Amino acid sequence: LSLRTKMLILFFVLPIVLFAVAGLLFLRQMNTLTSLLTSESTQIVSQMAEEKIAAISRSVATQCQLYLLSHPSLRKEKFTKDKNFNRLAVQKVGMKGYTALYQRPGSDGIWRTWAHVNPKIIGIDMKTLRKPLGRNFRGFWRVFSGVKKGKESKGYYRWQDKDGTFRDKFMVCTPIEGTPYV
Repeated sequence: LSLRTKMLILFFVLPIVLFAVAGLLFLRQMNTLTSLLTSESTQIVSQMAEEKIAAISRSVATQCQLYLLSHPSLRKEKFTKDKNFNRLAVQKVGMKGYTALYQRPGSDGIWRTWAHVNPKIIGIDMKTLRKPLGRNFRGFWRVFSGVKKGKESKGYYRWQDKDGTFRDKFMVCTPIEGTPYV
């Protein structure tokens, strides 16, 4: 090779190749970093949301407990009709969420909801939701009935929105101390 060709390779081609390789390595590392940041931040935001929902659940449980203690004659069948109690038991959570109040099973073994945004659910045996929820019922029921022993239950289940789309929904069920309600 001539001197001019060697200099061209040394000062022009070799630096371009090195810059190209360095650029590809940089892009690969940036993609890795971006995906890592995205997954970590998603996990952190989800954890913060879960903690916030749990705090709201505990707060609503305490509010309902205080109301029920100060109104001992209030019967569960009247929870929805008592506007003050209903406002405590059914509160908006985030953009699409809400709180509700249900009762652990008594001697009849039936789980019933007594305060809910959907009036069709009030007083029914919650196991009848098996058909409308379909294969998503098992996840819902695991969290819903996880309070059998009086401990808080929480977790995700699949939910179908009114527009037909499915999404994971997080639920926290907090027992109201001194009552059969959650």
